[in-house]
Amino acid sequence: MREGRPEYGGKTALLAGDAHGEALEASIGRLTGGGRLAVDVVKLSHHGSHGTLPPSLLAAVDCDSFLVSTDGSRHDYPDREAIARVAVSREGGFSLIGNYRSAEMLEWDQASLKRAFGYSVKLPGDGEPDGVMRHRLR
Repeated sequence: MREGRPEYGGKTALLAGDAHGEALEASIGRLTGGGRLAVDVVKLSHHGSHGTLPPSLLAAVDCDSFLVSTDGSRHDYPDREAIARVAVSREGGFSLIGNYRSAEMLEWDQASLKRAFGYSVKLPGDGEPDGVMRHRLR
């Protein structure tokens, strides 16, 4: 266990479900005593909605891998604003991992954006059905 938190295979995750950013921040604050929460991966809340991802929540988390779980068929998630918030908050780069090759996720898989913000995109590829992805965290 890292810092007393449960882990699986030596990795830790913040699985945000549909939680609002303020609730997550309060929980992180209680868990860390006001410090940053170090995890290997964060599953963005509410399929990557900007309404549940305030910049202050990103500041409370020490992480460089972000999961988006949506096929984009409802509400056009992930929101551009949410992913842009992740990009500007992670100067050292990050990984954006999706479980579908949706139009919304493919927008972020452009070489010019990835170069400008120093990130990578991982999506299901040929031979892998959408919704299923095998990815090993760094």
